[in-house]
Amino acid sequence: MLSLEWEFLTVAEVAEELHVNQQTVRNWIDEGKLTALRIGRRVRIQRSALATYLGIDPPAVTLTRPVSLGAPAADVSFDSQAVAAALDQLAAGFAALAAAVRGPS
Repeated sequence: MLSLEWEFLTVAEVAEELHVNQQTVRNWIDEGKLTALRIGRRVRIQRSALATYLGIDPPAVTLTRPVSLGAPAADVSFDSQAVAAALDQLAAGFAALAAAVRGPS
């Protein structure tokens, strides 16, 4: 079973999702706050590492078989209550991050 926690994001994708500058994401990585994988000059962030940094659990969604080009759509199974709880945690994490980025008023 392939878990979505193995999905990797670029610095640009993380910055876009969190509405911050790409340099901010790079700073988090350099400071050791956000775990990333470096392959040569390329940097990838595991979605589960991003969730950990935000203080939330990764969504409870898994693919039951690998997806490849030309293959039929993957069977997806999920626990709707767990997904709803994960989405609530994600929203709270984004709100907290946005407040932290904005700083004190």
